[in-house]
Amino acid sequence: MFMENTQLAVHWITKEEVNRLIEVFIQSRSRNYRAKVLISADTYKDILQVLRQKPAYCTFGTAKFRFWARKKFALTNINGKHVVCLKNTDQTIGKPICVKEEIFDVIKKAHIDCEHKGRDITYENVKRVKSYLPKELCDIIIKNCYFCSTKKTRMTLAHSTSSEEGDLNDIIDFYSTI
Repeated sequence: MFMENTQLAVHWITKEEVNRLIEVFIQSRSRNYRAKVLISADTYKDILQVLRQKPAYCTFGTAKFRFWARKKFALTNINGKHVVCLKNTDQTIGKPICVKEEIFDVIKKAHIDCEHKGRDITYENVKRVKSYLPKELCDIIIKNCYFCSTKKTRMTLAHSTSSEEGDLNDIIDFYSTI
């Protein structure tokens, strides 16, 4: 059901830090949106229970929750297991949803697979395998990557140094023509 824990070494962030960032992210949302901004393992199980039952016979949860679950999600079978997937706008079945408890593993694997190439490439890797993970949250987590932030600093310094050298060369060229 959930992504297996990969044994990739991560030195740039811990699971506890990611969990703290997730909680800050959730609390930054409006009160009405907080419960559904990310799907917890318990909510995943509740959605799974609603989707397994026929609509006419389902009495699980509230009518509002059942309507939301059926509208947003679909059940598919992957390797003999029922998996909850996000419905696309055209009502086709999308990728399996990423539950809150597996965000660390999903982002960690995607970021290492893309060799620390930044937020956008990491998020593209995530979207290939999972859905229902906000890009903004991915951005918040990747900003804490030591390797990416030092690489970005080095690139900025290299660019500003070459720019200053270019300006100096322009000044020298200008005075040499006089």
